[in-house]
Amino acid sequence: RIWDWRLKSTDSKLRNINLDGVSANPNYNNSGTCSTQLDGNKAFTITRTVNQTFLVYAVEIILDDIGDDDGLCESDEACIYSPNFGSYQGHGDFYQSSSCNITDGSVSNVKIYAYPNNGI
Repeated sequence: RIWDWRLKSTDSKLRNINLDGVSANPNYNNSGTCSTQLDGNKAFTITRTVNQTFLVYAVEIILDDIGDDDGLCESDEACIYSPNFGSYQGHGDFYQSSSCNITDGSVSNVKIYAYPNNGI
């Protein structure tokens, strides 16, 4: 059995929703500076032997020869915007569209891409 986790483009509960579960995320800005959702100070820190600070609304691009490939969007990495709740964050070639750069904060020097399609 194969499960299809894509969201409908009309979904208003999981697609393009802020962490509060109510507010919509701002539109992705694919050139210049990213939208406020992807600010370098909208980050979370895990305190362990080595602290890890990462963006809340993005995931690291794995196997791109940039960063440490742990999936967390940390400083000096290329990442994919994560606007939805759950595993589905869009589909298509994210390199196809232009990228934006975050406003530096506790996470800095990050290039953000986004999937061209979010929902079916």
